[in-house]
Amino acid sequence: MTKHLYFICPTDFLETAINNAFKGENYFVTSLGNSISLDTDEVEEIHALIETKQIRCITFVLSDDNQIVLDAVNNQNFCDLRGMSSLYDDIEREKTSVKSLWQESSLVVPILSHHLNAKRKELKAKLSHWLIDDIAMNTKIYRRQSGVFNEFHTDLCRLDFACSN
Repeated sequence: MTKHLYFICPTDFLETAINNAFKGENYFVTSLGNSISLDTDEVEEIHALIETKQIRCITFVLSDDNQIVLDAVNNQNFCDLRGMSSLYDDIEREKTSVKSLWQESSLVVPILSHHLNAKRKELKAKLSHWLIDDIAMNTKIYRRQSGVFNEFHTDLCRLDFACSN
């Protein structure tokens, strides 16, 4: 039986959709907009969960209509919530970066993808010295209208990663 750890936002209500789409033993870590602070204590807890439950795969997931990210991209009504300023600053920088590549109406998916991939890379780097066995890590965006989980690779849609030979 596959044992999987999902990082999700509680405002997305994705537990049921994930359990229906991905059979196995699923565990969840929640934080608003996947803004989890991966400090030493948090990473130690994640590592303990991985070892105790023998988790083999980790996925960062947000929905394409995530209220926290949409607010960060548009209105910024929640930017003063404790612990959210870093997420909002990161999203604002990414918004500026992708505006040159994407239409204003379609900024959310590349921003979500970049944010999730940054969190995945951060966790992978922080866990790398503890884990003997390689754990698969990926990111998915849940398309609410179609009920589908899509995997995205930010590096493929960012100009600053492109080579112009």
